[in-house]
Amino acid sequence: MSGFPMSQQENSALNRRSILTWTAPISLLAVSSALVVGLLSFGAGGLERTRLLWRFEFSLIVALWVRFDRPYTGFGAPFEFDAFMFFGWPLLLPFYLYRTRRWWGLMLAVGVYLLSLVPSAITGLVGKIP
Repeated sequence: MSGFPMSQQENSALNRRSILTWTAPISLLAVSSALVVGLLSFGAGGLERTRLLWRFEFSLIVALWVRFDRPYTGFGAPFEFDAFMFFGWPLLLPFYLYRTRRWWGLMLAVGVYLLSLVPSAITGLVGKIP
């Protein structure tokens, strides 16, 4: 990682942290996607309100993920960075991921963008099912 040899215990802790850092937001996104699809399937709420709910949930999850990831990556930012990330994640997330993970981070940003489009694709499919 930083060029220093790590002990097996440090490497194991890093792998556990990495797994938790990625599985928690993906799990939350899966649950919220299921909730959005469920709301649409049962007609509880209009399409616009459901999309607004999804945008809020997704922004919150991205901002929280970055907040929990920042101490491990050593990324220095002002304390308002969390609010900036919540409101401007489409612009700030690629910047953050590039600064912390270089080119691999940009690929992750593309993955997050695609993940943000999943509910729209699902709602389009659900809307067409009689």
